Amino acid sequence: MGYTAIESKVQLGQLLVARQVVTPDQVEDALAEQTRTGHQKLLGEILIGKGYCTENEVAAALAECYGVPYAKIGPKICDPKAIEVLPREFCEEHAILPLFRVNNTLTLAVSEPANLFLFDQIEHLTGYKVQVVCATAKDILATLRAYSPTANVFVIAESLEDKGLEDFALVQSGAPQAEAGGHAGEKLPSGPLAEAANQSTVVGLVNYLLCEAVRQHAASLHIEPDDKSMRVRYRVDGKLCEKSRPPYQMHAAIISRIKIMAGLDVAQHRLAQEGNLRVMVDDRPVDLRVSIMPGTWGEKAAIRVVDLQKRLMALESLGFTIENLQRFRQVIQSPYGLVVVAGPAGSGKKTTLRAALSELNRDDVNVCTVEDPLECPLPGVNQFEVNTSMGGEFARTLRHVLRQDPDIIMLSEIRDQDTANIAVQAALTGCFVLSTLYTHNAPLAVRRLLDLNVPSYLASDALLGILAQRLVRKICPSCKQAYEPSGSIRRAVANLGQEIPQYYRGTGCTLCRNTGYTGQIALHELLVPDDAIKEMINERATPSQLRARAIEKGMVSMALDGIEKVKAGIISIEEVLRTVQWES
Repeated sequence: MGYTAIESKVQLGQLLVARQVVTPDQVEDALAEQTRTGHQKLLGEILIGKGYCTENEVAAALAECYGVPYAKIGPKICDPKAIEVLPREFCEEHAILPLFRVNNTLTLAVSEPANLFLFDQIEHLTGYKVQVVCATAKDILATLRAYSPTANVFVIAESLEDKGLEDFALVQSGAPQAEAGGHAGEKLPSGPLAEAANQSTVVGLVNYLLCEAVRQHAASLHIEPDDKSMRVRYRVDGKLCEKSRPPYQMHAAIISRIKIMAGLDVAQHRLAQEGNLRVMVDDRPVDLRVSIMPGTWGEKAAIRVVDLQKRLMALESLGFTIENLQRFRQVIQSPYGLVVVAGPAGSGKKTTLRAALSELNRDDVNVCTVEDPLECPLPGVNQFEVNTSMGGEFARTLRHVLRQDPDIIMLSEIRDQDTANIAVQAALTGCFVLSTLYTHNAPLAVRRLLDLNVPSYLASDALLGILAQRLVRKICPSCKQAYEPSGSIRRAVANLGQEIPQYYRGTGCTLCRNTGYTGQIALHELLVPDDAIKEMINERATPSQLRARAIEKGMVSMALDGIEKVKAGIISIEEVLRTVQWES
């Protein structure tokens, strides 16, 4: 193959110094640590870990060291058919990526160009001559994820941010088909709408809207037609905000483009459709859950954004008070029983469940989940999705999972009578079960279980705790200012027996898009039934009676939890008033 083995450890450091990327002292420091740790890491890894240089700088230097080209790779320059030449697991294990094949030569992106044995092995496996380019492991793995099996993957690299909507021409239904925006191997539907949907202006606009939704950390994107207009809105920090108003004449083509990307029927306009797709935005994969539904003025699209690289949050980062965090951790350490996280849609219930599972997941326990849909991969957890398209049901899937000998089960939702009864029986017979319910507070979750025909004596025995929560917006730190609230707000706070010495709110700035808020935090109330409350559940006490008893036993309501966060200057009193029910 013509590769020359050289002593990369010294030469890499010398080359980085010659390029003025690092200093000689930094190289010596990294070499000393490498010796001290028994050469467990490469020199480049240590330099990157210490923040002395970037992964791209190391890759470019390695390429020069070994006399191979350096390439900044991405899905747009990769042939999907070439990836299939090698097993995906093999590519991920060695951080390699087949880019393309010309005649009998396979061009391969690698993160470590010194591994000559690996290149010989690949030549033997594929029967092709190998030509190497050097790239970062991050870019290689991101591109591999972009072409994951069975996923509709679209690479969104271009942004139309510099173009105004007035620059978009009217799209006619009979426009000629364009190839822009497709990817290799994509089979596009035919017909006038499909041709219009694949014009470069439509493709560019849809790509831009999706790209901006991801970059603005929107939870969902909505494309809504009216009589003679159309608007696009993003849900950011729990609130919908208008993004743009494209020309109404583009509506049919935009919806058709989204259908094509999600693998839906472009010709179907009378029935609701649902689909999924994956996009690459800034070299990271993002899943989009698409719902198309016909309305009075045309089809409306709602697209949920699921960022696959969003880090798994720890319980400490979810807004718990110290007391609630300690009590919740005590509850979830129980060997068996049922824990419910309650709240309306979009209140962060599943985020809390995933954070709890991350603490409970150990090598000596079997953790299983039943989800519909499956949104976030959890390392070391056996996750099962309810396949409704094949006749699957939530309760039936749960029964099958119980035969998998689980220690811990997480249900994305208790949605029907069968699921509720199976979950309670599992909690009483040795499994620890976590799930969610759609109720506004903790006592109402008890009523919901009883309404699902769970016997009260079983519910009282199984329930270990109910955590109710809501998400509220945090004050933007860049424009946070003190202010004096109205008399009605002060009276409402006084009715709770509370006093807030200083009120804060955001005045609006470019960082928060002039909303005064950035990010969200949860308000909680945690009901842990004692013997008296269990007896009340068994006797089917009303939610107000359960609430009064729980507060008497020390439960802090969501309103009071919000007041504490107002005192700390984290949220505004208006957010608490908007979000939770107050009890005097």
